[in-house]
Amino acid sequence: MKKKKGVSMSIIGKEIRRLMWGIIVISLILPGCSLLPREEAPQPAPEPPAQPKDVQVKETLGWVSEINLETGLLAFDDLEWITSEDTERIEELGLAGDFPNDFYLHNEVELVEWLPVAEQATVWLLDWDDLANPVNTDVQGLADFLEERGSLFRLTTENDVIVDVFEVYTP
Repeated sequence: MKKKKGVSMSIIGKEIRRLMWGIIVISLILPGCSLLPREEAPQPAPEPPAQPKDVQVKETLGWVSEINLETGLLAFDDLEWITSEDTERIEELGLAGDFPNDFYLHNEVELVEWLPVAEQATVWLLDWDDLANPVNTDVQGLADFLEERGSLFRLTTENDVIVDVFEVYTP
């Protein structure tokens, strides 16, 4: 058997195997070494700010007559909304007859109360041209409105501070 001059086939085979292993190793390593910016791993949502555990939320229906911007106090008189379906309450109060528009506003005691309004309170006033879309304003907007007239509002308080003022539609 005659030897061929040059590189033997077994050396070429070894070089091809070494080249293949190199390609495999590189293909496993390179994806983690990309020069492109990486997307950051999603971070857990931050904890909501701690609120006192004893926040007392209360909703009140009342006739709001004025607001004093200097003291931040709002004047209102508690009212109760009674529908003609509330027969038990109607009987308790001795109300008789027909309820126009199917409701009655009962004022147990005419007493104006004053509560502080949060500076960032949410205020919603009815747009009488588009009742489905009330107008969002601020405490100053409420003061301007109340200079013209009082109205029925749903007041939301947190620990006896008004945080939401929403004008209620009455036909």
